[in-house]
Amino acid sequence: MTDPVIQATGLSKSFKATRALDGCDVQISTGRIVGLLGENGAGKTTLMRILAGLVRPTSGTVRVFGQPPGTSAVAGRIGVTIEGSAYYPWLSAHDNVAALHRGFGRALGPERIAAALGRVGLDQTGRRRAATLSQGQRQRLALAVAMAHEPDLLVLDEPANGLDPTGMADLRKLIVAERDRGATVLVSSHLLAELEEFCDTVVMMHRGKVVGTRDLDQAESSPRFLVEVQPGELAAAQEALEAAGVKADQAGEGSLLVEIDSGRAANQILVGAGIVPESVSPHHAGLEEYYFARLKEAGE
Repeated sequence: MTDPVIQATGLSKSFKATRALDGCDVQISTGRIVGLLGENGAGKTTLMRILAGLVRPTSGTVRVFGQPPGTSAVAGRIGVTIEGSAYYPWLSAHDNVAALHRGFGRALGPERIAAALGRVGLDQTGRRRAATLSQGQRQRLALAVAMAHEPDLLVLDEPANGLDPTGMADLRKLIVAERDRGATVLVSSHLLAELEEFCDTVVMMHRGKVVGTRDLDQAESSPRFLVEVQPGELAAAQEALEAAGVKADQAGEGSLLVEIDSGRAANQILVGAGIVPESVSPHHAGLEEYYFARLKEAGE
């Protein structure tokens, strides 16, 4: 088994009285696009800053490529965009890429820089001063800086901010291309549908904790069925299923979401209790439903 690219255990971070991370456990495998999902203030950016070696955790352990974040062994293998990524407004986009990499001891040739700018759609504006670029173009510049040295790990904090629909579509293609190149990509967003478009795995955060992880490229671990009954029989149907050891949650008027191996088994339990279902059909939970179920389990 390949060692994980990122391994964090019991990770916590406090800023004075504010606890930004509260016992996070995260493991990320090689060659996957992993989305970090959570509302503003969930701890996504703090976790990414720790992984990038920009801040230290208050407690817990974290390793990137088996090494502490921020070491030279890790810095050469990682590309980062964190909120408010720095740039030199008086330099061109091309010279920004060169200067920011020189700061890390990397000398990139003009061909490599031009290729990076071309990949993010700045090939026609590479010689313009960064101060004259739009917000979306500056976001593309930050991506070019992060990707120019072809890192093994990309940590992208809200990279779609400021991008128009075309830019967002280009971003998705770019991230998938990085994964196909062999890189691991960690990308954060508070927009669920955005991550569902291209991620292999989504890690869900809430109030500084990881509350769930879902692999989007794998089948659900527990088969679920949507059972429709007469509204007046809903409570009795739920009671009969739960008495048989089956998890059943109300999903609307006259509807139950049932975790059971087969629809026939659910039907047999209900018929045995004198309830004839209107219908029993397979149900595949979307990411949104799964996310809010994890928040409910976390007490929200």
